[in-house]
Amino acid sequence: MGMASCDVAWKMGSGKLAENSYEEGIMSVSKKNVEEVKDACDKVMKLYTTLDTKGLVEMCADDFVLVGHDASIKKARGKESLRELFVEGMKEFESLESEYDISEINRDGNLAYVLFSNNDKVKFFGSDETIVSDNCQTLMVFERQNDGLWKMKLQMCVVPNDEQN
Repeated sequence: MGMASCDVAWKMGSGKLAENSYEEGIMSVSKKNVEEVKDACDKVMKLYTTLDTKGLVEMCADDFVLVGHDASIKKARGKESLRELFVEGMKEFESLESEYDISEINRDGNLAYVLFSNNDKVKFFGSDETIVSDNCQTLMVFERQNDGLWKMKLQMCVVPNDEQN
Protein backbone atom coordinates (compact mmCIF):
# COMPACT_ATOMS: atom_id res chain seq x y z
CA MET A 1 0.00 0.00 0.00
CA GLY A 2 1.26 3.48 -0.85
CA MET A 3 1.03 6.72 1.04
CA ALA A 4 -2.17 7.27 3.00
CA SER A 5 -4.57 9.88 1.77
CA CYS A 6 -4.49 13.16 3.52
CA ASP A 7 -7.56 15.30 4.04
CA VAL A 8 -5.66 18.48 3.43
CA ALA A 9 -2.21 19.85 2.81
CA TRP A 10 -1.05 23.42 2.75
CA LYS A 11 2.24 24.66 1.35
CA MET A 12 3.37 28.06 2.60
CA GLY A 13 5.39 28.88 -0.53
CA SER A 14 2.28 29.37 -2.64
CA GLY A 15 0.23 30.72 0.23
CA LYS A 16 -2.62 28.61 -1.11
CA LEU A 17 -4.38 25.46 -0.09
CA ALA A 18 -2.95 22.51 -2.02
CA GLU A 19 -5.09 19.43 -2.37
CA ASN A 20 -2.86 16.38 -2.44
CA SER A 21 -3.47 13.55 -4.84
CA TYR A 22 -2.54 10.09 -3.57
CA GLU A 23 -3.72 6.62 -4.53
CA GLU A 24 -7.18 7.33 -3.18
CA GLY A 25 -7.56 10.46 -5.32
CA ILE A 26 -8.05 14.13 -4.53
CA MET A 27 -9.81 15.04 -1.32
CA SER A 28 -11.95 18.15 -1.29
CA VAL A 29 -11.70 20.08 1.94
CA SER A 30 -12.26 23.60 3.10
CA LYS A 31 -9.44 26.04 3.72
CA LYS A 32 -10.89 26.52 7.21
CA ASN A 33 -9.68 23.04 8.23
CA VAL A 34 -6.06 24.05 7.62
CA GLU A 35 -6.42 27.52 9.07
CA GLU A 36 -7.61 26.03 12.39
CA VAL A 37 -4.33 24.10 12.65
CA LYS A 38 -2.26 27.11 11.56
CA ASP A 39 -4.03 29.24 14.18
CA ALA A 40 -3.18 26.66 16.87
CA CYS A 41 0.48 26.72 15.79
CA ASP A 42 0.53 30.53 15.80
CA LYS A 43 -0.97 30.52 19.31
CA VAL A 44 1.70 28.09 20.57
CA MET A 45 4.47 30.26 19.11
CA LYS A 46 2.99 33.41 20.69
CA LEU A 47 2.83 31.68 24.08
CA TYR A 48 6.40 30.52 23.59
CA THR A 49 7.75 34.01 22.82
CA THR A 50 5.80 35.59 25.68
CA LEU A 51 7.25 32.91 28.01
CA ASP A 52 3.72 31.89 29.05
CA THR A 53 4.46 28.45 30.52
CA LYS A 54 0.92 27.97 31.82
CA GLY A 55 -0.58 28.74 28.41
CA LEU A 56 1.92 26.45 26.66
CA VAL A 57 1.04 23.54 28.90
CA GLU A 58 -2.68 24.16 28.32
CA MET A 59 -2.10 23.96 24.54
CA CYS A 60 -0.69 20.43 24.93
CA ALA A 61 -2.55 17.14 24.97
CA ASP A 62 -2.29 15.07 28.16
CA ASP A 63 0.06 12.62 26.40
CA PHE A 64 2.27 15.31 24.83
CA VAL A 65 5.89 14.41 24.01
CA LEU A 66 8.76 16.88 23.48
CA VAL A 67 11.87 15.62 21.69
CA GLY A 68 14.99 17.77 21.37
CA HIS A 69 17.76 17.63 18.81
CA ASP A 70 20.45 16.35 21.15
CA ALA A 71 21.12 15.21 24.71
CA SER A 72 21.39 18.80 25.99
CA ILE A 73 17.68 19.30 25.34
CA LYS A 74 15.62 17.53 27.97
CA LYS A 75 12.73 15.48 26.80
CA ALA A 76 9.26 15.70 28.28
CA ARG A 77 6.42 13.21 28.31
CA GLY A 78 3.06 14.33 29.66
CA LYS A 79 1.85 17.67 30.97
CA GLU A 80 3.51 17.56 34.40
CA SER A 81 6.91 16.77 32.93
CA LEU A 82 6.42 19.53 30.38
CA ARG A 83 5.37 22.05 33.04
CA GLU A 84 8.53 21.31 35.05
CA LEU A 85 10.72 21.56 31.94
CA PHE A 86 9.22 24.89 30.83
CA VAL A 87 9.31 26.47 34.28
CA GLU A 88 12.90 25.33 34.88
CA GLY A 89 14.11 26.09 31.37
CA MET A 90 12.52 29.50 30.97
CA LYS A 91 13.02 30.99 34.43
CA GLU A 92 16.36 32.51 33.38
CA PHE A 93 15.03 33.93 30.11
CA GLU A 94 14.67 37.70 30.06
CA SER A 95 13.30 37.57 26.55
CA LEU A 96 12.80 35.18 23.68
CA GLU A 97 12.31 36.13 20.05
CA SER A 98 11.32 33.61 17.42
CA GLU A 99 10.75 34.04 13.72
CA TYR A 100 9.18 31.09 12.01
CA ASP A 101 8.18 30.17 8.49
CA ILE A 102 5.61 27.41 8.07
CA SER A 103 6.50 25.29 5.09
CA GLU A 104 3.79 22.66 5.33
CA ILE A 105 0.59 21.75 7.12
CA ASN A 106 -1.00 18.35 6.59
CA ARG A 107 -4.21 17.20 8.16
CA ASP A 108 -5.81 13.77 8.25
CA GLY A 109 -8.97 13.61 10.31
CA ASN A 110 -8.26 14.61 13.90
CA LEU A 111 -4.47 14.65 13.46
CA ALA A 112 -2.38 17.30 11.76
CA TYR A 113 1.28 18.14 11.48
CA VAL A 114 2.98 21.48 10.97
CA LEU A 115 6.53 21.68 9.64
CA PHE A 116 8.40 24.95 9.93
CA SER A 117 11.83 26.50 10.23
CA ASN A 118 12.55 28.94 13.01
CA ASN A 119 15.24 31.30 14.23
CA ASP A 120 15.35 31.96 17.97
CA LYS A 121 17.16 34.54 20.09
CA VAL A 122 17.25 34.08 23.86
CA LYS A 123 18.47 36.78 26.26
CA PHE A 124 19.17 35.81 29.87
CA PHE A 125 18.59 37.88 33.02
CA GLY A 126 21.72 39.61 34.29
CA SER A 127 23.72 38.87 31.17
CA ASP A 128 24.57 40.52 27.89
CA GLU A 129 24.76 37.06 26.34
CA THR A 130 22.23 36.17 23.67
CA ILE A 131 21.96 32.66 22.32
CA VAL A 132 20.92 32.45 18.69
CA SER A 133 19.75 29.30 16.92
CA ASP A 134 19.17 29.73 13.22
CA ASN A 135 17.34 27.53 10.79
CA CYS A 136 16.00 25.00 13.28
CA GLN A 137 13.49 22.60 11.77
CA THR A 138 10.47 21.98 13.94
CA LEU A 139 7.68 19.45 13.62
CA MET A 140 4.52 19.87 15.66
CA VAL A 141 1.79 17.25 15.65
CA PHE A 142 -1.65 18.45 16.73
CA GLU A 143 -4.73 16.47 17.68
CA ARG A 144 -8.26 17.80 17.55
CA GLN A 145 -9.91 17.37 20.93
CA ASN A 146 -13.56 16.44 21.59
CA ASP A 147 -14.30 20.13 22.23
CA GLY A 148 -12.95 21.03 18.75
CA LEU A 149 -9.72 22.64 19.97
CA TRP A 150 -6.37 21.60 18.51
CA LYS A 151 -3.69 20.62 21.04
CA MET A 152 -0.08 19.59 20.52
CA LYS A 153 0.74 15.89 20.88
CA LEU A 154 4.37 16.10 19.78
CA GLN A 155 7.05 18.70 19.20
CA MET A 156 10.39 17.72 17.72
CA CYS A 157 13.17 20.20 16.98
CA VAL A 158 16.21 19.55 14.81
CA VAL A 159 19.17 21.93 14.55
CA PRO A 160 21.28 21.68 11.38
CA ASN A 161 24.53 19.77 11.94
CA ASP A 162 26.78 22.79 11.45
CA GLU A 163 25.04 24.59 14.34
CA GLN A 164 25.17 21.80 16.93
CA ASN A 165 28.87 22.29 17.66
